[in-house]
Amino acid sequence: MLILSDRTPFFAGKPIVPSNLSYKSLVHAPPSFYRKRTTPTSRQARPTDPFYQLDLDPRDFCMNAPLLYQYVTQMGKINPRDTTRLTAKSQRLLAKAIRRAKHMGIMALHSRPQKQSKFQ
Repeated sequence: MLILSDRTPFFAGKPIVPSNLSYKSLVHAPPSFYRKRTTPTSRQARPTDPFYQLDLDPRDFCMNAPLLYQYVTQMGKINPRDTTRLTAKSQRLLAKAIRRAKHMGIMALHSRPQKQSKFQ
């Protein structure tokens, strides 16, 4: 028994179909349009999204810097969706609120403020 691919074993005395010898049947590559999803689907994100759960618009919180700093990295960049676990709509609106707060001077542009200890 000779095996050329994962699916088609070839036996002695059995005819070989030409389509089994084509390049596509021998090479098992995912289609070119396939891309692995790294962000949560909306079904996965809805239970963890506080804006969706409470039916709130994140743009209304552009003046609330402590809330917005929870969604910003130490260097001032907006966290991606796979980190924040927000729905796509909430993530877009939250990013808009963060950009507004930075333009108004409510949030620092390039860094996150350091927490000060009580003993200094």
